[in-house]
This record gives sequence, C-alpha cells and structure tokens, in this order.
Amino acid sequence: MNDWLALYTACYGVDTEPDVTLRVAAELLVDTHNIRDVAQILTGVPERA
Repeated sequence: MNDWLALYTACYGVDTEPDVTLRVAAELLVDTHNIRDVAQILTGVPERA
C-alpha cells in the first residue's frame, strides 16, 4: 500500500514515504467508494483548492 501511494505521489512530482496501514486505507475506501479520493486524503496530493 505504501509503495503504491509513493508511486501515486511521484506521478504528481512529490517525493513521499507514506506510512499508512491497509486497514486505514480500506476504511476510507468503504467511506468514499473512490480509490483516487483515498489516495488524495492519505497523501494530500494533489492539494485541493
């Protein structure tokens, strides 16, 4: 999960080392039903205006 999030942020030109548990990501996915929203919430990338 953390490797995927690091690759996700790299696509936006941001270098990160996320430390997120799979459980936290899964709970967010249940709430949002959208993996892109989950990635944005967990990483803050891209920033929302």
